[in-house]
Amino acid sequence: AEEKGLPTVNYFADRMAISPNYLGDLIKKVTGISAQEHIHSFVADKAKNMIYASAKSVKEISYELGFKHSQHFIRFFKKRTGNTPNEFRNLN
Repeated sequence: AEEKGLPTVNYFADRMAISPNYLGDLIKKVTGISAQEHIHSFVADKAKNMIYASAKSVKEISYELGFKHSQHFIRFFKKRTGNTPNEFRNLN
């Protein structure tokens, strides 16, 4: 993720040798949410675990997850959890 950025539907579809549209349709049918939303949920859950379980800085975590700028990660995380990464760390 650090080198290639955030994972995309295209990335996973390529790995599975199927079209991005087909993958999106499958995920939507099974989960009820879009493939991109599913990926974002996974990234948010991984971020929560990393923030909770490590002493790494928010900047380090954001880069490990594939965000090019930590501010983008902070906005992404707050939108998904209602808290900034530091607020989340302090609450837990």
